[in-house]
Amino acid sequence: SDSGTSEASLSPPPSPPSRPRNELNVFNRLTVSQGNTSV
Repeated sequence: SDSGTSEASLSPPPSPPSRPRNELNVFNRLTVSQGNTSV
C-alpha cells in the first residue's frame, strides 16, 4: 500500500492532491462513525 501511494504521487502530481482529499474525507467519516459507535 505504501509503495503504491508513493508511485502514484510521483507519477500524477496534480491527481494525488485531489484523490487524497476525497479519501481522507471518507476515512475521517468512517473513523468518526466508528469512534462514536465505540463510545
